[in-house]
Amino acid sequence: MSLISVSLRIIVTILHAALPVYIFIQMFKADNPLEVILGGFFLLAALYLYGLVTALLYSGPAAASLIDFLLYPRRFLKKAPPILSHQQGLIARRRFEEAELELLKVRQNHKGSPEITLMLANLHALEFHDLESALNDCLFYFKHRPWRYNELNLPIVLRYADWQIQLGRPEEALSLLEKEAKIFFYPQGEKKTLRARAESLRQQFAKE
Repeated sequence: MSLISVSLRIIVTILHAALPVYIFIQMFKADNPLEVILGGFFLLAALYLYGLVTALLYSGPAAASLIDFLLYPRRFLKKAPPILSHQQGLIARRRFEEAELELLKVRQNHKGSPEITLMLANLHALEFHDLESALNDCLFYFKHRPWRYNELNLPIVLRYADWQIQLGRPEEALSLLEKEAKIFFYPQGEKKTLRARAESLRQQFAKE
């Protein structure tokens, strides 16, 4: 459990506790029995909700879902990707050299773009059969990427790991997977994927 996740749990717990505390204080300020009775009713309801929220915050999958919602509001983080239809057309027409030059040109102004990275790295790996260039594309992205969630970040990491393994460098793949699994902006589900991939590699090391 990361420090940020723990901090969010504590903050939400404290904020939610403010409601029953406020109702309790108002009961003492009440001037007639009816207000005290109503205050007690609302206090019980507030305590019930407080217990429910607290249980969700500290109960495994539910907690992970809530923390992901708080940390990764995708609709606020979503940015329009660069338009790459021209480069896609060049690749479709097998004009790979032109596509590569176009992608490198666009990348100069969008250094942290996962869309450009995937297209360029796949072009190098699949069409030019140049895994070293594909790996360098990924490393360039890791250096310049924005430090926020992006749904294409995980595929880039997994491709990097696969290509390192193909080149006989599984230790490089394992190192990156372990490092990425500790980065705060990954949702819990993607962190599990990274840890599972890393564990699979460790088991392979143990068999050799």
